[in-house]
Amino acid sequence: CCIACARYFLDQKALSDHEKTKAHKRRLKDLSEKAYCEEDALIGAGKGIPRAGYDDDTKTTNKQLIKDQQQ
Repeated sequence: CCIACARYFLDQKALSDHEKTKAHKRRLKDLSEKAYCEEDALIGAGKGIPRAGYDDDTKTTNKQLIKDQQQ
């Protein structure tokens, strides 16, 4: 079976042929990149909180900012 693509194969040859395809290689590349989270989406839309370390005025961490927002 190919865990990355969630596919099952009857024999090893079919699996090795699958591992050479563009679809499999593209899927491996997509899985190796960091997934976006809700916080990233909000920041990208201009509605999120500033990330600690990027603004000179910001001295708190992201976790502290999220806790403050939720309260």
